[in-house]
Amino acid sequence: MWQPKTNQGSDAPRIRSIEDLPHLSRWLATREADQDPCALLLRSLTSALAKANTERADTLVSGIQLFLDSASNPLQDFLQADEILAADNYPLANFLSDLFETTVKSVSANKLFPIGKNLADVVPLTALRFLSAWLAFQAGKYSDCLDECEQITEPYASVYSLAGQASLETGDVFDAIDALKIAVSLDEQDALARFQLVKALYVSGAQHEAWTAADELAQLTGANLEVDTMRAFIALASPRELERVTEAWQALSTSCQDQPLHPTLALLLFELSFAMNDPTATEQVIRGLDRQTVMNDRDFRANLPNLLKKIGSFGKPELSVLMIDQILDAAS
Repeated sequence: MWQPKTNQGSDAPRIRSIEDLPHLSRWLATREADQDPCALLLRSLTSALAKANTERADTLVSGIQLFLDSASNPLQDFLQADEILAADNYPLANFLSDLFETTVKSVSANKLFPIGKNLADVVPLTALRFLSAWLAFQAGKYSDCLDECEQITEPYASVYSLAGQASLETGDVFDAIDALKIAVSLDEQDALARFQLVKALYVSGAQHEAWTAADELAQLTGANLEVDTMRAFIALASPRELERVTEAWQALSTSCQDQPLHPTLALLLFELSFAMNDPTATEQVIRGLDRQTVMNDRDFRANLPNLLKKIGSFGKPELSVLMIDQILDAAS
């Protein structure tokens, strides 16, 4: 059964060259003159593997197009190529996914999505349709991404997760929530789907549900700066929930205790410390400021008068002096 690739980010080895595919290398060596669609496709993909950036993208696009133009039965030829790669324990869909994933980092996905969609239209396999949906998302074509996802009828968590993210990008928050809840129900260990669900719930204004979902996510991920930052935003949406604010402070301050506080983190931690009415926490933030970046940040500078006002409200002049000293040191 063909499935969307789900091992991204795992310990699965990434194929780097044709030498990592010994069976395919031997097979191609005996068929140098073959012009059948299967050989053309595999030869094009290995050629793309040896290149980088724009050259890889051009080779990938032209090679797949050559395959589509020459194949009288594209599905049969594709499955034949997959059988050849099976000897190297490397499904053809994963080969394509790896090539597209590494290429899209340096080349606009707008260049890659059309050929990905054409391939999925002609070779009706779930893995290829998911790849097409992913390319559409990377290209910022969120409506196209949703259209591609809707063509996948199998209940895969990764498909619902991608559809939820695309819905969130188009502003359809409640559609995003519905899709992401299905994704989480299908794969409770999918941290990305859970994070996007937390984000969607927060945007929708369902702060209590967002906090509960964030707690579940934190139990899955452990200490995680991105998750703890999201929890801080949720806590600050309900600043009178002191227990929630305090828990968010403890988690976020712990996550970033070994690094200078860049402007966004500093502003979040300041607001948490003010919500707790805790001058000791505020002092901790002041002392942890990344003085190299805070005064170059427009948002931080815009918030500075309000920060000084709130620091002064503690009635502790030494805190205001410390903050001013940090600012002067940053400016010097």
